[in-house]
Amino acid sequence: MTTVKRNTVIVLILLVVSALVYAGTQDRQDDPIVERIVAKCSSIESMRCDFSQVKTVPLMDAPQESRGRMLYRRPSALKTYKT
Repeated sequence: MTTVKRNTVIVLILLVVSALVYAGTQDRQDDPIVERIVAKCSSIESMRCDFSQVKTVPLMDAPQESRGRMLYRRPSALKTYKT
């Protein structure tokens, strides 16, 4: 999966999660944006991507890098594996 695709998918997942959290605190009938996000993302059945992240912790000399794979399968199975 290319970096652009991976970033797009991650952004979509974050949008869906944000929309669902927002929808839980608001009346969904009042916000068509939430409905549109949920409708667009409902077509995603599953996805897989590799990731890397770098954490900078003030107490450590060097940044900590970790890599792994993220797996998502509808309706709500999200797993990450560090390599």
